[in-house]
Amino acid sequence: MRERRRELARYPRVWLSPMQIVDRDLDLVGDDESIKLDRELLTLLIERRDSIKEYSNRLSLISVTIFGFLLLNYFRFTSDISIAGVSIKNSPGIAEILIVTSSTLGVYATALQANVVIVEGGIMHLAKRVYPSGLINILRAGFIPEQNFGKYYPKNLPHLTFTSLHSKLSLLSTYVYLLSLLFVIILVLVANLAILMDIWTTSSIGAYSKIVSLYVLAISFVGFSILIITRMPMPLRDYSLLHEIEITRQIRPKKVDELLHKIYRSTNEDRENLRRLGFLKKYDGK
Repeated sequence: MRERRRELARYPRVWLSPMQIVDRDLDLVGDDESIKLDRELLTLLIERRDSIKEYSNRLSLISVTIFGFLLLNYFRFTSDISIAGVSIKNSPGIAEILIVTSSTLGVYATALQANVVIVEGGIMHLAKRVYPSGLINILRAGFIPEQNFGKYYPKNLPHLTFTSLHSKLSLLSTYVYLLSLLFVIILVLVANLAILMDIWTTSSIGAYSKIVSLYVLAISFVGFSILIITRMPMPLRDYSLLHEIEITRQIRPKKVDELLHKIYRSTNEDRENLRRLGFLKKYDGK
């Protein structure tokens, strides 16, 4: 356990979101003749981001439309659905086909949105390089409005602070928004499970209905996994210490042993104690 704690101290775990990883990574990219981190590249990334987002939104709209039809079908409302001008009526097997289509499109749209997050990380990094730092809050609201609640924090007016009323209203609105979002997510999950249970129970196309239900559960798990690992901060292991050792070995080779002794001193002392007590064989240097 002690050695485990030492390893964690030497190579700490850091929690970073995809955008933070992109920002740190691009910090190490310098301007040269082959790559110009300028407004032209920023404009290109914004155009590509908008293109990917538009395509993803279309897929999401189709998926939501299909989900609405399935929900009406679950409550036994007579309804038809029109996709790309093609009218689909409620009949045996249609629910299975549609829920597979909706789930697959939803996961694909989620994967596309993950690319949007990566590109937006590059957009914000370039924006910080290209434009003055005092414009960063305006740039964030303009380039990535989804991550901005519409509240402006003045960066160049440090003598102006928000009153307690303003702060409390902001916190209250944030909590209400998050709770509402959580409620909608739970509601959608419950509705999807109800539809799957109905398909499983009804089995309008026999065993294939159950296969479809299992497929939808599996691909939904994949979709949620993609959503979490591409949106939320995730743990990474920081091996900067090894990088420091390697640099020291290259530029100051005589200091490597001193650095290693400093890093692994407690571990070496424990091993010497174990050898002295007879739990480990003595090292003869051969």
